[in-house]
Amino acid sequence: MNKFKAILNVASGNFFEMYDFMVYGIYAPIIAQTFFPNNNKYLSIMMSFGVFGIGFLMRPRCYCNWCLY
Repeated sequence: MNKFKAILNVASGNFFEMYDFMVYGIYAPIIAQTFFPNNNKYLSIMMSFGVFGIGFLMRPRCYCNWCLY
């Protein structure tokens, strides 16, 4: 594999991962209303962003665990 192809593969993988987080962040208010219905809108959106944060922190950990097997 040449150097350009390796860089292209890494860049495209990084793009799709960040795209996933961007889409979740944009639709966080809709996700909050759908999955965390509550009278307090602030609490619902914070729960939605809490799930977003857990996903952001757990991806590297899961990747490291996957590499160990």
